[in-house]
Amino acid sequence: MEIYEPIIRTGLHLDVDISDIIEYATKQKTEEIESLRNTIEWEILNAIKEREEVQTTFDAPEQIAYKEILRRLRWDEKTEDGKSNAQCIGYILNKKFNRKTKRMENGTVLLLNNEKNIRKLMYLYMRYSL
Repeated sequence: MEIYEPIIRTGLHLDVDISDIIEYATKQKTEEIESLRNTIEWEILNAIKEREEVQTTFDAPEQIAYKEILRRLRWDEKTEDGKSNAQCIGYILNKKFNRKTKRMENGTVLLLNNEKNIRKLMYLYMRYSL
């Protein structure tokens, strides 16, 4: 919507009907959000956000394991061709979202109490309309 603001302001200044521009911009934004919702990235972010929202302030989660994300997504540990779904989640978190993860005894986890992760997750929630 931001890219249409100069056009809308100019139209308002020149007393031109801008309803078509606003309608088109709204339609584009809606289509963009819908296309983001049909991605694996949206599903992963949604699982992380649900995990954060379930907890109260007293027992707020400090981390979420890849295995828990798999469980929340109802994915199997391995794909049909034998590849690990946890690796897919790790690739998305590390490469696409550029988030800091940590290897623990029970597997790899996303740190939810890391300041950079908190800021980036808030941005991603906003971007993906969660």
